[in-house]
Amino acid sequence: MQDDLYQRQDASSGSFRFDSTVVEVFDNMIRRSVPGYGLTLEMIGVVAKRALGEASGTAYDLGCSLGSSMYPVLESTNAHVIGIDLSSAMLNEAEKILSQSFPERYTLRQENLEEIEFQDPARFICSNFTLQFLSIESRVEVLKRCYDALEEGGILLISEKFLAESSAENELLRDLHHTFKSSMGYSEMEIARKRDAIENVLIPESTETHLERLRSVGFQTPVCWYQCFNFASYLAIK
Repeated sequence: MQDDLYQRQDASSGSFRFDSTVVEVFDNMIRRSVPGYGLTLEMIGVVAKRALGEASGTAYDLGCSLGSSMYPVLESTNAHVIGIDLSSAMLNEAEKILSQSFPERYTLRQENLEEIEFQDPARFICSNFTLQFLSIESRVEVLKRCYDALEEGGILLISEKFLAESSAENELLRDLHHTFKSSMGYSEMEIARKRDAIENVLIPESTETHLERLRSVGFQTPVCWYQCFNFASYLAIK
């Protein structure tokens, strides 16, 4: 469904929430809001294949939303994929989508990621544009639990909106992102309303902060493998 959420008068106030109104338009929203999102999903499948090979191991998707990041893992590996999200509306829709193609190869769990407990050792863990919605204070603990849950040689992949190191770089990247959203059909009003709604809900950090945090929990050589404007994806091997 086409995202017209911020054309509506009743959407002009209040913080962004992953409720049923967002679920209806979420796929369209994220593809028109995050440059390179489709390529990121494709490469999640490639990285998962590298982590799992032909083995029927376990993979996790933290903040799985509609299961869009689970789908390429299920397609490219033999893994059982566990998707975790706090939004029941997201999980209900993910169940409808995934059950059509991958019955019995996935599990969906409604949990707060800040309190996550990994029940099975993992070969691959993905968190695609999710940590940015958690409190900064909780991010180290979540990543530490990911590190502990991974088997030796397992891979963690996280994608995030990020802050550049200088105000000039940030301004340029924000302008480019703004232009991208305009090119995808969003009006100036919609862009402004979404920006106001998501302020203090999505809290970005610098690439160096992300890489240093990954190092701090035990990963030796985390890397930024992809960037498009002010969105990036990082991976680390245990």
